[in-house]
Amino acid sequence: MKNAKILVLHPKLRFFFILLCFMFILSFSVSCSNAEHDGLLFLQEELFLAKTKKTDVTAYLFTESQQEAIRKKAFSETGASLFLGIQKLDSIGAAAETFSFAKIGFLYKTDIDSKNNLKMPLSTENCVLAENASFVDNNIRLSLCIDFTKELPVGFYVQDSSKSVIVNMVDIISAVVGFDESQKIPFYALSQNGGELRQFQESFDFLSAKYYFSELQKAQNLYSPQIKIKFRQLSNQGTPENQVRVNFSYGNEKFTIRRTFSQKEFLLPLATFKLDYGILTFTENASQVSSVLLSASEKKLSQTFESDSLFPISTDLGLIYEWPLKSWRSNDYELFRWQQFPEVLVFDFANYETQNQFLTRLAYFVEKNGYKGTLVSDDFIKNRHGYNAHDYKAKDLAAFFTKAAMLNFNLNQKELLLREILIKNGIIVKNSTGTFDEGQGAIISISRESPMWLRHQLMAHESWHGIYFTKREFRDEVEKLYSEFDETALEFLKVYWETYPSLGYDRNDEYLMQNEFMAYLMQQGLDSVGNYFASKADWNTLNKNRPDLTAYIRRTNAKDFVQAAIELDAWAFAHYGLGAGRSTLIAPL
Repeated sequence: MKNAKILVLHPKLRFFFILLCFMFILSFSVSCSNAEHDGLLFLQEELFLAKTKKTDVTAYLFTESQQEAIRKKAFSETGASLFLGIQKLDSIGAAAETFSFAKIGFLYKTDIDSKNNLKMPLSTENCVLAENASFVDNNIRLSLCIDFTKELPVGFYVQDSSKSVIVNMVDIISAVVGFDESQKIPFYALSQNGGELRQFQESFDFLSAKYYFSELQKAQNLYSPQIKIKFRQLSNQGTPENQVRVNFSYGNEKFTIRRTFSQKEFLLPLATFKLDYGILTFTENASQVSSVLLSASEKKLSQTFESDSLFPISTDLGLIYEWPLKSWRSNDYELFRWQQFPEVLVFDFANYETQNQFLTRLAYFVEKNGYKGTLVSDDFIKNRHGYNAHDYKAKDLAAFFTKAAMLNFNLNQKELLLREILIKNGIIVKNSTGTFDEGQGAIISISRESPMWLRHQLMAHESWHGIYFTKREFRDEVEKLYSEFDETALEFLKVYWETYPSLGYDRNDEYLMQNEFMAYLMQQGLDSVGNYFASKADWNTLNKNRPDLTAYIRRTNAKDFVQAAIELDAWAFAHYGLGAGRSTLIAPL
């Protein structure tokens, strides 16, 4: 290859550039939603495509202001990738049906001389190889991570033996690796090592991204990177017994994802896997996958309050049960955001003692009959176990902390931490007077001290509370079933709630009654509902005090509860893809 000139677009040449674009590109868009476009728009502002007749290399050089923008982005918490839009033209300037090109790579100071002549030969390391790439489309979009641990590039080049490739978009975006075929123009993102450009089939290898994202994580003190998976539009989600699924493996672990109309995207933090970086392979229904992109986690996930985490990790509940303890950001708990219902925060506590310190006083204030609206003492909660799991809506949380502020009540350190978490995440809002208003959302909790079977049941119970707190249409459906429910069966349930020692629900609280009615129906699978309520009818205290109620439940085999659960299960599946005993969409295989 002979030398090629590198040109930079001068403001006086912009008219020529616009005319050139008009001749070659009839329709040009600067949007790039599938690549999370950041809007620097280099080509539109200053960068000029230079191409000589004596070489198959076209070189591009960043201006000083663009290099500074690259430096800031590369050393930010998101990292940086060079984003390019490529189009192939035929001999008369029209868009071609297919295209392929040889390679794209970065230019460094050592690649150019003082007169902006390109030095030969060019390095072929860490470049995009696309000699065999051919796509039935006019365009393609790609990106290449910019390695911030080494010298930053001053430009880039395109080697094109056919001399018919033009670059119609140039930008710097957040560092990303993977692919996105969900848009009309496909997007392929490579690590700083480059690699071969190819369409997605069944797997994607993230091993090449290990160096870049590990270094970025250390340099910026970030939490684990995350993989975002997008699916194509779903025409039928199946039935509760045979729901449409996409199965995948990552390293030696295998998982299934249940498809639902209400959710097309899933976040998979690498922290949830035993292997940080590996090969993601879709083993069933791979054709439903439209995008798989690895990116850095949000900076705020590393923010703390006296060394404890403040912001939640967004994921599906199904990944929380066995989330590796080594990946916890705090010793006492890990905090999650339910991706399907993002207004719901989930605490997974290390043990019951820690959970009690956070939530027992709150439990008595919100729900316990005879204590509602009061703040019990530290000595009281030391000797009481609130619940094995908890759930609270924003209104009750605001009322609790307002009462403590008005009485100048000394809350413990865990409760102060809880208050800070709620404020940071908008669940409660602090007023100038020191009181609190409700924001949006709710919290639920479980504990690692519970055995795994109980963690599953408690998560199902509490998560349905979370949906009840945050979804009006679900509350309306529950209210309808509750109003039509058999009076004798409902009285049985209320008597059980108010007399069982660790519950003590206030039966005069209609909101609480409907909420718990729903959760007790939905906390186990349909095949277990009848036996669950029949077993409560065998409780000695109930048999002694209200034999008429327990006799009715045994005689009817708890059929009223079974029928209500069937109806609510069908509604939940149609609207959320969830069901009785299951509030998760992802599960290990």
